[in-house]
Amino acid sequence: IVDEVMIFRRALTLNEVTLLKDATASLKISKPLPISAQTSSGIVAYWPLEEGPSGTTALDADSSQSGTTDLFLGPSAAAEAADPKWTNGRVVGTYALEFDGVDDFLNGGTNPFAFTSAFTVSLWVKTAKTGTAMSLVEKQNPGSSINPEYSLSINTSGGLVFTVNNGANTDTISTPLAYVTDGQWHHVLASYDATRSQSIFLDAFDV
Repeated sequence: IVDEVMIFRRALTLNEVTLLKDATASLKISKPLPISAQTSSGIVAYWPLEEGPSGTTALDADSSQSGTTDLFLGPSAAAEAADPKWTNGRVVGTYALEFDGVDDFLNGGTNPFAFTSAFTVSLWVKTAKTGTAMSLVEKQNPGSSINPEYSLSINTSGGLVFTVNNGANTDTISTPLAYVTDGQWHHVLASYDATRSQSIFLDAFDV
């Protein structure tokens, strides 16, 4: 299950990671984001995932930086087998999306999130599934040798893996333990900066 997905065009600091996790921990956040101007600076997309129980599009709630990029549930706006399902969110009375871990996905089309220097991906995740590699966020570049450009995933051991391919180098880091497959909600954040330094944060702790 995935909730509240955000993308920034810069690497967040440790203090900002904590602020963001705390701001989204207990209730759905809305626009304008109730976090500091410093923390919200550089945000390019925010999908609260509140279009349930029957919506076929996840709406981008932030248009302050580069317009909105809405996501299809599955390949298109039509109802299809690869659509994730609406389910209860982290907070009572809210929604999130449940993926089958096999072929369900959100489709951003030819989205503008092609980063070559610095960016951050943030989302809430809940899963108890193990033994299967599962992508959380991935920027595909079909027909290119740089594919995917970046990805944040869960490996078969339940660890988090963050890979970035900037065209010249491919950098990957991973967590040694199965931190997120305990069936509880966790805030997962991955950042990449201009020096090719990568970080994975779990519940605001650098792992």
